[in-house]
Amino acid sequence: MKGKLIRVCVVANDAAETMRDFNDLFGVEFYGPFDDEHVKLKVALPRSGGMEVSSPTAADDPIGFSQYLAANGEGIKGIALRVDNIQEAMDELKAKGVELGVYFEHNLMKECIIPPQPKTHNIEVALNEFPDEDPVGQAVARDMGIDLYA
Repeated sequence: MKGKLIRVCVVANDAAETMRDFNDLFGVEFYGPFDDEHVKLKVALPRSGGMEVSSPTAADDPIGFSQYLAANGEGIKGIALRVDNIQEAMDELKAKGVELGVYFEHNLMKECIIPPQPKTHNIEVALNEFPDEDPVGQAVARDMGIDLYA
């Protein structure tokens, strides 16, 4: 498996406010934020800047953002790596003793969240597979009904 870093995930109390702040301060542009019911998060994806901002919409979100915020406050939660074949990557990592977490799909994008653990140096890692013509932010944004050209 060979992964390519595609984005950094920031957990925030309010995704919309964080999105506005990073746009005002640094010019980072986002799609969203939108409600991702799969994982009970409000998510703003990078239009530019390689930064995703997420905030929990429920205390029982399956990725654990609510618990992370309560314990640590806002900040960088993890990274996302693009892989050519997510199933092969998941099989390889599982064979190496890595605990896999939540798996879901948006349009043509597939994602597996690997929870922080000693094997990942306690960094949450999202594996993403998507075709070149359908970058992850666009795939999820389209799936959520966002007009990419607005």
